[in-house]
Amino acid sequence: MSIFGTAMWYLVDLWGGHEYSHPGVAVWNAAVGLAFFVIICISVDKIRVAMNELFMLTRIDPLTGAMNWLGFEETSNKELERARRYGYPLSLAYLDVDNFKSVNDQHGHSVGDAVLKLTSGTIQSDIRDSDVLARLGGDEFAILLPQTESRGAKEVISRIQEKLLNAMQEHGWHVTFSIGVVTFVTKPSSMDEMIRITDNLMYSAKEQGRNRITFDVYRAAGVQEAAMYHAGEGEN
Repeated sequence: MSIFGTAMWYLVDLWGGHEYSHPGVAVWNAAVGLAFFVIICISVDKIRVAMNELFMLTRIDPLTGAMNWLGFEETSNKELERARRYGYPLSLAYLDVDNFKSVNDQHGHSVGDAVLKLTSGTIQSDIRDSDVLARLGGDEFAILLPQTESRGAKEVISRIQEKLLNAMQEHGWHVTFSIGVVTFVTKPSSMDEMIRITDNLMYSAKEQGRNRITFDVYRAAGVQEAAMYHAGEGEN
């Protein structure tokens, strides 16, 4: 673009019939114009990169690298609208780290931070690029699975829980994971409503003994097809 702008500047100058005391003056003017355009382009590009970095920083959790609430809300609302428009299912998992406070109290906040980082990294390594992971609270994470029906969501989240438990055991950290998973066949009015429904399901899993995954399917008539899965015991 800089070269094109300079060339046009030079041609217009020649076609305008300008006369110079020396032929090199026109070339010099073109060179100055090229430098001007290059400086402008570099400056604009740096501003664009800085703005993109700032945009991402306001939407990424600095500790875990997962999205924060703002990033998740923006991305998930777009996915919800897309799912509503094309009619495909959308699954959401809400995950809570059991006994996280005990880890902080017994081993310090540095170990607690390591637990959160390992949780995020383990999940991120096992989901698709199109899936969305976010840290929504101190020890609470959400996983959005676009175009995923209940069977697929069950397979993915069960696998993730198993990998998380193995990763924590390797470090000797006595934490487990309570997870609520809802597949939305009927789409609620907003992502906040989806999170509320799934969050309530997660707390239901905690109340029933922790280290559990509770699955539901949300339809027009309400929540149906409930199933409870306890790590290491299969379905019941």
